[in-house]
Amino acid sequence: GEPGPRTIFLIRELVAENGDLRFVDRASLPVYSEEMSRMTVSVAGLTNAPGERARVRLQGVVGPHGALDLSGEIAPFDDPFFLDLAGELSEFPVPRVNPYMQRVLDWVAQTGTLTTRLHYRVVGDRLEASNEIVVRGLTVGRPEKEVGQRVGLPLGLAVSLLKDTRGDIHLSLPV
Repeated sequence: GEPGPRTIFLIRELVAENGDLRFVDRASLPVYSEEMSRMTVSVAGLTNAPGERARVRLQGVVGPHGALDLSGEIAPFDDPFFLDLAGELSEFPVPRVNPYMQRVLDWVAQTGTLTTRLHYRVVGDRLEASNEIVVRGLTVGRPEKEVGQRVGLPLGLAVSLLKDTRGDIHLSLPV
């Protein structure tokens, strides 16, 4: 027989305020952990009706004083899946990602903050993304090993070469 009519649902508004989130990556050594506090998530108009998109917003404090603000639209039940998010992560302390920097580069950040404006769009299995990154006040050091073999020149020199006259690094990473 033929399937019956599809049941359509609609959630007008879903809000979680003043939440906390903790991410732990035990695969890295040392273990990487990050927390998000004062988090607010809102979703308006979430439905499985064809062609309809929900509005989403996420705001919170990342680490001690970084700020995350994302907003956009999502249609998670549509075919094709749809997501369009844009926003900014600002003033994130770079030394907080030292477990990854040390594993990949054998160097660590001593100081610096990262701000990135991002835009991600997914339609079905197709991803389009852009990241405009600014790193301010970055200094790096070697924990124990030389990095010369991995990136071809000392990371401290590479960081110095990337800095503009104010000491900032600007990168654009389209996907």
